[in-house]
Amino acid sequence: MCSPQELSGSQTLKFKGFIHQTPILALIDSGSTYSFIHPSIIHLHSIPTVSSPPMLVTTASGSKLLSDRKCHPLQFILQQNTFEGEFRVLEVQGYDIILGMDWIAKVGPVVIDCIKGVVQLKHGDQVISLQVQGEMAAVKMCQGEVCITKEQQKGSEVILAQLFVTQLESTATSSSSLQDQMSHLPPQLQQVVSQFSSVFSNPSSLPPPRPINHQIPLKSDVTPVNIRPYRFSHFQKLEIEKILEELLLQGYIRASTSPFASPILLVKKNDQSWRLCVDYRKLNDITVKNKFPIPIIDDLLDELHGAKYFSKIDLKSGYHQIRMFEGDIPKTVFRTHLGHYEFTVMPFGLTNAPATFQALMNSIFKPFLRKFILVFFDDILVYSPTLEDHIHHLSATLQLLLDNQLYAKLSKCEIGTTKVEYLGHLITAEGVSTDPSKVEAMITWPTPQNIKQLRGFLGLTEYYRKFVRNYGMISKPLTDLLKKDAFKWGPQAQEAFQLLKNAMSTTPVLALPDFHKPFTIETDASQSGIGAVLMQERKPLAYFSKGLGIKNQGLSTYEKELLALVSAVTKWKHYLMGATFVIRTDHISLKHLLEQRVNTTMQHKCLSKLLGLHYVIEYKKGAHNLVADALSRREGYNYSGITSSELCVVSEITPQWVAELLSSYDNDDWILSLKKKLQHEPEESHKLSTHQGLLRYKGRLCVGSANQWRQKLLHEFHESNLGGHSGSLATYKRMKALFYWPAMKESIINHIRQCEVCQLTKPEHVPSPGLLQPLPIPHEAWTSIGMDFITGLPNSQGKEVLMVVVDRLTKYSHFLPLSHPYSTASVAQVFLDNIYKLHGLPTSIISDRDPIFTSQFWKELMTKLGVQLNLSTSYHPQTDGQVEGVNQCVEAYLRSMVFQQQKKWVKWVPLAEYWYNTNFHSSLNTTPFKALYGYDPPVLALDSAPRCSVESVNDMLRQRQQMLVNLKIQLIKAQERMKKFADTKRSERQFHKGDWARIGSGQAVTPSVPIVSSSVPTVQEPVAILARRLVKRRNNPIAQILVQWKDQPPEEATWEDYTSIKLRFPSSILEDKDAFDQWGMSGEQSAVKMAVGVINDNNRLTEERGAVSERVDPSTINQTASKMD
Repeated sequence: MCSPQELSGSQTLKFKGFIHQTPILALIDSGSTYSFIHPSIIHLHSIPTVSSPPMLVTTASGSKLLSDRKCHPLQFILQQNTFEGEFRVLEVQGYDIILGMDWIAKVGPVVIDCIKGVVQLKHGDQVISLQVQGEMAAVKMCQGEVCITKEQQKGSEVILAQLFVTQLESTATSSSSLQDQMSHLPPQLQQVVSQFSSVFSNPSSLPPPRPINHQIPLKSDVTPVNIRPYRFSHFQKLEIEKILEELLLQGYIRASTSPFASPILLVKKNDQSWRLCVDYRKLNDITVKNKFPIPIIDDLLDELHGAKYFSKIDLKSGYHQIRMFEGDIPKTVFRTHLGHYEFTVMPFGLTNAPATFQALMNSIFKPFLRKFILVFFDDILVYSPTLEDHIHHLSATLQLLLDNQLYAKLSKCEIGTTKVEYLGHLITAEGVSTDPSKVEAMITWPTPQNIKQLRGFLGLTEYYRKFVRNYGMISKPLTDLLKKDAFKWGPQAQEAFQLLKNAMSTTPVLALPDFHKPFTIETDASQSGIGAVLMQERKPLAYFSKGLGIKNQGLSTYEKELLALVSAVTKWKHYLMGATFVIRTDHISLKHLLEQRVNTTMQHKCLSKLLGLHYVIEYKKGAHNLVADALSRREGYNYSGITSSELCVVSEITPQWVAELLSSYDNDDWILSLKKKLQHEPEESHKLSTHQGLLRYKGRLCVGSANQWRQKLLHEFHESNLGGHSGSLATYKRMKALFYWPAMKESIINHIRQCEVCQLTKPEHVPSPGLLQPLPIPHEAWTSIGMDFITGLPNSQGKEVLMVVVDRLTKYSHFLPLSHPYSTASVAQVFLDNIYKLHGLPTSIISDRDPIFTSQFWKELMTKLGVQLNLSTSYHPQTDGQVEGVNQCVEAYLRSMVFQQQKKWVKWVPLAEYWYNTNFHSSLNTTPFKALYGYDPPVLALDSAPRCSVESVNDMLRQRQQMLVNLKIQLIKAQERMKKFADTKRSERQFHKGDWARIGSGQAVTPSVPIVSSSVPTVQEPVAILARRLVKRRNNPIAQILVQWKDQPPEEATWEDYTSIKLRFPSSILEDKDAFDQWGMSGEQSAVKMAVGVINDNNRLTEERGAVSERVDPSTINQTASKMD
């Protein structure tokens, strides 16, 4: 905090005293809000301290100190007077204790006689005087300003003002001459600076017109910006007037009458003088942005390899050395209390000013860029390997500045040094390191109390992340706090905060890259992070590390190592392109990366990022790969342990599952017995084979009991979307084709019995009473099908119903999501789009009594198409038990897959259909897929053995026919098995015509026929006539109308004889008016005149014209049927 009152006089209030008989030097400082004690006094006398809210104290030198402890009231002696005070612990310079305003307020009124150097204060009941020790010239503070800020509870910032004049200097000698500023330089460099002394002088005129002047292009259809000015105090107005007078004398501004106007701001500079700034934010909003590329700092530093001598040249008011484009000068207008002014040179604050400045610098220094000159805005760096070269390079640079009338400020320049601070980095011949002043700011950063303070700290450390091993892993607990509503500071965050501070305080010097020598990347991955180091000749150039998110933490070891490799290459691709580089990894599976078969999506993504690069992968044991290993793990390793005698092996890529399968053989007695049998009894072990260490039994891979790989396979083949939580037999058949171990079937049964998802989602199957009556088996595929709907599903992408269609011969099924409500016409369209186009029309359809299947539309449509409809018995869904069984399977699959994300079931339907059709069916003794198509679907290619040659077409057809015969035999056997099993718990009963049968009791579980209220009419009534037509019956014309019935949709309308309807419903819809009278006709004669077609009793409609319809098109049935004919 700032002092609440200014010091006056010429003396500093310091006094000698004692604490526990130890001499001390005390300072009474009204500019300090708190009292402080040096930690050396605390340690010397073992004074107890307690924790206090952290407080950041800024001293007059600019350094920041952290105070987070305080001591209890402590007694001290000043000139034989004993006092007591409460002190915060702070490592202040020059004093043992500082008595601030908190102590002064306790002792009461204090009177300071600055002339005599005496301080009078109240001590008990007496007023005592303390004599100031020594004299020092006081530094006057800003007169008339009182700076008081309120203390924050945590993280308060205290500015402790200890101001001393170390040297008195007259005005006549305050400005050093050019020679004085060059006195430390070698004679050769002094000569160069003297030769170009005019470059370091003040400009005497406006900058010359150049090819690049600053322009302000505006967006179309915008109006001039005119913002009201900000208000300033009397004192600030005086400063504004001084600055305006100076700018007018220099010619940088001139009076203006432009309609544009932006407000001004006054900003204090480091030397306590004022800078006038213009608030151009509104003008910037309507300005077309210049996308000129700004140099990347790391790219600039990469050019400095081999340089030993440096000169940094800082331009004087660089922006003001660029002219404004004449047509855009009126847009720079700013308003003051004296009037409007406009800039003739480029002002600060314009959005495109940095791009213009960089473009000018690049054009001027273009011949020497990346040879011995780097330019970043107004910071020009000249670098050379020898002093002689540097003299030549510096002369060429200053000559370019002179030719282009650009001026530098010598006091801010560094000439011919071997160590230079450039763009926040410290550069020497050995390499590049961090700027100590910025590191100090990180080390003294207080514990963040909110997300804004945390962002500030991470933003500062991020700038130097390439210097810090394991930065990504160390900072991950902190970056996790940046998520929305996640800021909760705890022990883990505090540990990461302190570790990051410590890492920043010990950053190494990184070598600069030499693009004539090969690069080496060492990578590693751990459970929670990846890391890498870029090296040349065993010297680190940069570090890279990154914490893994939840998704990537679930990757396999192979995938994490591959991710580390590719991430490092992508990070440093600009170093590696165009030359061969070496990649070292401690993962033996990463061998022959370019020769490996690409099977996974991740391999596709990763390998695509390595295309076009030339690299060699070397295997390096983890014990030797210390740097990259440390980057991917929280624990640190000593990089100095790496020696030049390491043995590197060129590796070969092996799929991860192969290594895991081989590791399952460890200490497995069964595997050992197989190996011995294969070795000592080769003739009797003809069913066994081995390749690359993998054992096979009858071509199937043998799986050992180690490392839980059997359990992993069971999980993949049962719980994954491929397994779909199938039953034990289906899972066994699927696994049996690929793997083998003793008692594998029992392992599968036990695993499925313990599956929690199956227990929660699958229904129990209890056999029903009564003898089973199987339906006849179809002769061809898709000639007889079953259909049903699964309703009541959660809304998923607008779908709430699943339509199930099953081929009764091959059991092949299709699952079709539908929106609700669905109509008969929409179901017919879905059937046309998904079933008819693939399999044609069936001869029969078995379904339950869903309103869709019992509707007049559906019956008429299927009759017209020649499809027989077989409906189940009322309240007896077992008639279509096959489809009901499929329903249970698909429901169980979807429940198992989506589980707690029920509203995402639609995206799993294609996988469910593939899963069901490729699952083994005991009734078929094969899968529905193979039963329909004659071959198995492609599976994971685990075996690289050569396959059989393709059979001839005739042989293939014979095999297909034979397979269908075998299929029917298997279905008959399955029906016999099911009937035999079901009949064991059923009783056979014979019924004859006229017998009474009890169909239920008062407590019947199955629903009974609903009771119809007497108020509800049992006879349907017509509500509308949709169309009219004439039919010919026995050569007599009969008038018919298309009637829509009450409570029925239009597609359920039927053609009825007009005379019959008129007799049955004389007043319902005709209202004593002939139906044909509406067209100006009456009776049969009018109907004859309106003849639109001829209909035969036997052949139905033979010729028809589109009927006139009042509400719907009655030809819907005919149009749907015509699509399927």
